[in-house]
Amino acid sequence: MFCDNLKRIRLSVGARQDDLAKYLNISKQSVSKWENGHSIPSIDILPKIAEFYNCTINAFFSEYELAIFEKMNSNAPSKDDTIELLATILSDGEYLTEKSEDEPFCSTSSIPTEALFLPRVKELIIESKSLSFALIQSKLGVGYALAARIIDALCGLGIIVQNEDSLLYVIDKSKIYLIDAYLN
Repeated sequence: MFCDNLKRIRLSVGARQDDLAKYLNISKQSVSKWENGHSIPSIDILPKIAEFYNCTINAFFSEYELAIFEKMNSNAPSKDDTIELLATILSDGEYLTEKSEDEPFCSTSSIPTEALFLPRVKELIIESKSLSFALIQSKLGVGYALAARIIDALCGLGIIVQNEDSLLYVIDKSKIYLIDAYLN
């Protein structure tokens, strides 16, 4: 059960085995062995794996908790939706969803979670030379899925670009001002 659940969790957030391996500072082969059922991680590593995926430890062993985790991640907006919502929310202060053609209403449930982190993200990109999933996770206290959505939004705005040789994202400091428009 653990091996199947671990793989399903990884796939539901769109992570690679290599991403978890780098986060834990272990080999990709170790993660592969866990997912294939050839070995299991030590009990002291389980909280770190759960932290990486922003899930509970129970999700590795319970079909019920895994189903909840997958449902939560399936409702995440796409990259394009996230960029559009960030722009709308942060420039207008609210996101309007049309109830009908004549009656727009504000739907706070449509606000992407990553928008709430934007002021801290700006501080982080000002003080850092580059970004990574692990850095965003540790500095913002978020899981992999949310870190990925934040990185996707920043890439969409052109503020960061992935370094082809690593999992680091290079910050274009000349474009940090693009966030200011969304913070007003």
